[in-house]
Amino acid sequence: MTTLGVTTTAGHVISLSTFGFYGTLLGMPLEALVLGAVAGALQHGLKEPGSRKNGILVIIVSMVLAGSISPLAIAYLSLSLGLEQEVFKAAIPVAVGFGWSWAAPLLNDSLRRLLAGWINKLGGQNNEP
Repeated sequence: MTTLGVTTTAGHVISLSTFGFYGTLLGMPLEALVLGAVAGALQHGLKEPGSRKNGILVIIVSMVLAGSISPLAIAYLSLSLGLEQEVFKAAIPVAVGFGWSWAAPLLNDSLRRLLAGWINKLGGQNNEP
């Protein structure tokens, strides 16, 4: 299997559009995918400059997370608050696409501490002298 080495801007655009196409085939809303990608690009642009691969990865993950999480979040918020879904259609994908890279290290640290606590509780680490 050969890998496609993307080296041009046009190649990156084609790569991102391919992920968007497959996301719509999987039932993700197109507007959520696009808004998540734009929010991810904006969030990546606000940080210090990184590699091109990192930028594309951040945008793709933002796109996929916004496309997969936002329909559920929109439905939950519209039912619990009693508002129309149209109110949240743009805000939720942007919030997910922009906020996932901020929340990921916090979740990682919390899960690591929880797992370490379970291991200590089950006797994985002997603290007695």
